[in-house]
Amino acid sequence: DDHLDDKEFEKIQGARAAAKKDRVDEEESRRLLNRRNKHKRHAEDDEHEPSTSVGLDLRFPFARHLFGIPEHASSHVLRPTRGDGAHYNDPYRLYNLDVFEYELDSPMALYGSVPLIVAHSAASGTVGAYVHNPTETFVDVWSQGAGTSTRWMSEGGALDIFLLPGPEAHAVSAQYGAITGLPSLPPMFALGYHQCRWNYRDERDVNTVHDTFESLDYPYDVLWLDIEHTDGKRYFTWDKHLFPDPERMQKKIGTRWTQDGHHRRSPYQKRQ
Repeated sequence: DDHLDDKEFEKIQGARAAAKKDRVDEEESRRLLNRRNKHKRHAEDDEHEPSTSVGLDLRFPFARHLFGIPEHASSHVLRPTRGDGAHYNDPYRLYNLDVFEYELDSPMALYGSVPLIVAHSAASGTVGAYVHNPTETFVDVWSQGAGTSTRWMSEGGALDIFLLPGPEAHAVSAQYGAITGLPSLPPMFALGYHQCRWNYRDERDVNTVHDTFESLDYPYDVLWLDIEHTDGKRYFTWDKHLFPDPERMQKKIGTRWTQDGHHRRSPYQKRQ
């Protein structure tokens, strides 16, 4: 007989339900086990990684002139931020920001931040310190005795400090380069004049600027466009309405001719 009676049908359905429940329980157990192991790994990682801010004081006993920790729209020599005669009420801030119309003579953060400080004195020569911490950092500067002290306060990370003994300025630069690596030599055109502003409205605007340079016989090597030339601020795209033929525009800017038909080269352009 191919037909099941009610009791057999209920028995099979009960077995299926039990098997399904076992699978659900097994999956839930596996999920809870993975979650526990994940939390365990995080707890073990927390034992090795600091979860609070860190700070330190660096004193330069004989140095009255400190430099570095860019980028700020302030003097080349670091000004005191605390104590008698403090020039600023706030510490220098190290944090990368795209700031429009930034304040002058201010320790506020700007486009870049390099946690490198250099001290110079006639007594001890030139020395430096590189605080290898990428998190947001504030640096106080104040006079102390015959020297200058600094206080570094970072939101996280570790205390990883490199002392650069110098004793000459070029030695400090070499020691810093040995830690971070040396920059590549720039291409020749990068040494020329770069024209840039925020922003060129369209191709016509770019051509007007280029033609004005030509009419004044003023050489330049690079004309930079800001992000407004893109389609919706998406990189590697062009606004087809404002810049309908960027290839033609670039060819025009890249080729310069004198009135007698000879190609005029920038002094930095390589002759073929």
